[in-house]
Amino acid sequence: MRNPRIPAAAILATLLPLVAQAHPGHETHASFIGGAMHPLTGWDHLAVLLCLGLLAAGRSARLVLAAGALLAAALAGGAALGLLFPQAAMVEQAVLATVIVSVSLLLFRAQIGRGGLLGLCLGFTLVHGMAHGQEAPAGNLPAYFLGFTLAGTALFACGVALAGAINARLRALI
Repeated sequence: MRNPRIPAAAILATLLPLVAQAHPGHETHASFIGGAMHPLTGWDHLAVLLCLGLLAAGRSARLVLAAGALLAAALAGGAALGLLFPQAAMVEQAVLATVIVSVSLLLFRAQIGRGGLLGLCLGFTLVHGMAHGQEAPAGNLPAYFLGFTLAGTALFACGVALAGAINARLRALI
């Protein structure tokens, strides 16, 4: 017997990339503020960057700094790739996949090694950076890219800090 939910789920899954793109930060003129607001106002960017920070939390300071630096470089490099290849296919679907994977890793408390964490920071933010580059409005692109790179790195740092605050609160309760 056929499951009627499967075709409906497939149709909805094809629409999800539109949801990932449906947030502010796609202004008609690129600026530092526009770039900074983009990851701060998009649930997809918030989820991935905060999750990466939460996954990095509790590691050595050196690893957290390396992950943050790699993340910033990948956002900027991905943006350059997005500008070079504005018609590259499946970027929004890849963004959605990064959200699903990063949230799943957190929910299931996956144990991720040092290389795995660095790989996630590189791969996931490269995809998000590419989406930023493809969607970049006309204007001051260096300022726009700097804005979203700094805001993205700040969200990663907020994830690390949030995990520290939650752990401190839990220790205080016990």
